[in-house]
Amino acid sequence: MKLFVQHARVLKPGFTLDPETAESIPRIARTVAGIPLAIELAASRLRMLSPAEIDRRLEQSFRLLRRKDRDTNPHHQTLDQAIDWSYKMLSNEQQLLFRRLSVFRGSFTMEATAALHETEDDLELLETLGELLNKSMVQRSTAGTPEISRYVVLEPLRQFAEARTDAAELRQARDDHAEYFAGYAENVAQLLRGPNQINWLKDVRADDANLVAAITHAVDAGRPDPTRRISAALLRFWLAERQLVEINGHLAAALAMEGGAPVPRAYALISHAFAVCTLEPNRSEETLALVREGNKMFCECGMGVGVGQARIHEGIVLWNHRELDAAASSPSQRWLRPVRPGAPGAPLRRGCAG
Repeated sequence: MKLFVQHARVLKPGFTLDPETAESIPRIARTVAGIPLAIELAASRLRMLSPAEIDRRLEQSFRLLRRKDRDTNPHHQTLDQAIDWSYKMLSNEQQLLFRRLSVFRGSFTMEATAALHETEDDLELLETLGELLNKSMVQRSTAGTPEISRYVVLEPLRQFAEARTDAAELRQARDDHAEYFAGYAENVAQLLRGPNQINWLKDVRADDANLVAAITHAVDAGRPDPTRRISAALLRFWLAERQLVEINGHLAAALAMEGGAPVPRAYALISHAFAVCTLEPNRSEETLALVREGNKMFCECGMGVGVGQARIHEGIVLWNHRELDAAASSPSQRWLRPVRPGAPGAPLRRGCAG
């Protein structure tokens, strides 16, 4: 913020902070990840635009950060050219990994990186990522917990890398990203119920943007399973994080698609029912129909844990709609009794997304 104001006062003597600029300028600095050249280029637009207008335009594209002064060093004429100069100093292997990292949103782990990189040699991947760190194309991140190292590609660099990735390569990287986070969501859903729940919550929050990006890509690409798997596995996490409306919209979109494996669809059906009965309690018939369709699919697949989950969801839906007599006589009661405090063998402990 201080650097932006310094440049602003050179360009516009008498420039002062007011309530509007005091809100816009910090957002500009965060958007350009605090990169001094980017801040300078953004401030240069004050000749034509207000800070609020610069802020809005940067949210859409970094093309605003261009400068074509003849006396400026060529590779510093634009932020894009400055990054390009650094990019050309990378080896082919480093460039490939850097481009693929553009599919991440926010920070990411080494394990997630390995899912996108075509090598079975962990040491080779470690060295390639290390070179990107040494050359400041990737940064260490403080997100998540100290036990798991995380990295981040600053947003201007991420947009540059994405623009340098051809359509086929980008589609494959996004497919791999979605598949990885589908598996991650199902695994971490179990850990969120365990003794280290607090730490895992921090790590899931650190990956929230990646999870939403994976869901969004899967829907856009017509691949329903990753969206169904992620949304169903972490539905209660997003309920606690107050993101239920957005995630339920993705679930509905994934369920509207044809195809996909039956088990992810069944979990998505009962999760969608849970979300709908939470958000719109008057839709009892629809939510019960969703739960019972999911239960039928679990039965057809011979998946007892899924049947238990569906019946528990049915009991929750009936109870939410104050259909207490129906809830009391529902088959869900057989599954709900063992989860009372002190009762052994609770089905929920067997691990099941949704």
